[in-house]
Amino acid sequence: AVGSQFFTYYKNFSKALTIKRVEEYILQHIELKRKEIVAKIQSELLSERPKIWISEVAERLFEKYIKAKKNREILIVFLDSIPLEILASLFEGVRASSKDRLAKFALFEGGKEIIDKIADKIKF
Repeated sequence: AVGSQFFTYYKNFSKALTIKRVEEYILQHIELKRKEIVAKIQSELLSERPKIWISEVAERLFEKYIKAKKNREILIVFLDSIPLEILASLFEGVRASSKDRLAKFALFEGGKEIIDKIADKIKF
């Protein structure tokens, strides 16, 4: 019984979506066009992942890269890959907590396009 429980835990843990895994995956495929990377992330990294995991990784990546000066494309590509309801929820929280961070994100290369995707879902 214990072995079976461990195997189930290990099987689920090995599929966990982590910031490190997302960053490594995007950097490995960065030479592709953005649409191609987005499609690969959706089919290979996000497929059948619980929305709560995706949301958590999106929030952590946002917090990390809103302060960073390099590799911001990791954040942009990941946010472009996630379902719109998760994206809208993330930005609703950002808007409510700090409009300065929202404005800073809009200045990132590709940031405005991400915001435009959800502009009809939340009020800025």
